[in-house]
Amino acid sequence: MVNRVLESVKNTLVNLSSGTPPSSKSVSTRNRFRQEALARTDLLYNENEKLVTHVPSGDERLQTNYNFKVGVKVETDNEVLAELDSDSHISLVTEEYFRRLQSLGPLEILPEDPISFEGLGSRIQTKFPPIMLNVQIGKVLLRGRFIITEHLSSSALLLGTDFCVRNSVSIAPYSSGSWFVHVGPIDNPIGKVQALVTNKISLCSDRNVQFKPFEIKKITVSYRVPDYEAEFTRNTPCYSLLKPSESLKLSPFQIL
Repeated sequence: MVNRVLESVKNTLVNLSSGTPPSSKSVSTRNRFRQEALARTDLLYNENEKLVTHVPSGDERLQTNYNFKVGVKVETDNEVLAELDSDSHISLVTEEYFRRLQSLGPLEILPEDPISFEGLGSRIQTKFPPIMLNVQIGKVLLRGRFIITEHLSSSALLLGTDFCVRNSVSIAPYSSGSWFVHVGPIDNPIGKVQALVTNKISLCSDRNVQFKPFEIKKITVSYRVPDYEAEFTRNTPCYSLLKPSESLKLSPFQIL
């Protein structure tokens, strides 16, 4: 069988070199040969099994709005929800929550200048130096470097790849349908906490945008799932009820 496959691939290459278009049968054979070669690199490969086609459930359009959260305890404060964002290479904390932590006790402010980072389609300059925070996930105590920003609006803090890689924090689904945050190697973690799957985080700009008559501009709109506000209030006692921005009340557009 292997000799026949190799001979077919050889004939296909000869056809290509001679300028003769390969037949659909030879292309299919070559594709299966390459799929099999790649499948053999899988640690779960079994030569008695065929290739496995994974069919995800749910609407892929809705899944683009999903984001992961986990309950954490920061410094001496009560439990809050933190975002886990693999798209962010830096970890963030809101200015409001930074002020609250300051009121509870001294924080370790790093001897660095305020930094700037890319976000919201522009470069954002922070007003404060980075800080180090003690973060507890489940039974595990961790530390990480955080950037203070007023543009993080959906959670008190965001755990970026810098925090997750440094502390071996990862998230993965289980066959039960639940997702879990792991601290340490996923095959031998020292901590495992169930994650919340919620709507996608949104970084909002407070910059005013002017619309001329009949002008159309592309904008990004974020929304909350029905129970999001209640969930946020229950799990973040340092925050009052979420309220729309005062600037949105003057908008000619209706926010649904």
